Amino acid sequence: MEFRDINGNIVKLSKADKARVSWRPSVYGFLVKDGHMLCVKQRWSDKYSLPGGGMKIGENISASLKREFLEETGYNIEVTKKQPVYATTTLVISPVSRNPRHAVALYYEVMLKSNKQKKAKDFGDGMEIKEIAWKKMADAKASDFLYFHRPFVKLILKK
Repeated sequence: MEFRDINGNIVKLSKADKARVSWRPSVYGFLVKDGHMLCVKQRWSDKYSLPGGGMKIGENISASLKREFLEETGYNIEVTKKQPVYATTTLVISPVSRNPRHAVALYYEVMLKSNKQKKAKDFGDGMEIKEIAWKKMADAKASDFLYFHRPFVKLILKK
């Protein structure tokens, strides 16, 4: 098993760490408006991420994605299709807990329910999200994103 940190660097795990590996289903939304895609930066990285994150036990995919999007960006969204547009797995070390995870990531196209942006619960000093940005797709590069998002970002940018 080859685990990586959020920058894509290989991390060697101890035998004890390997025994602590957990599953983490997660969902991410891809939102485009006027040639710009909505992105966030977490406090622990200078790379962009797509809004989204881990599902809670008992939570369905749509509810999880709507919750994560609202918490991170302040926007209410609708999931446009029931099927993900992309799915992947990765072995990653959590930047917060430092726990090793076998992450399953599902990517969905989403649209704004309203242009009105509320205060994002996870945004601000000391919070999870330090930046919310509409990144111009023509200028975006996969390398601008966290390593586990790069295959999907390459696909949507066609670069």
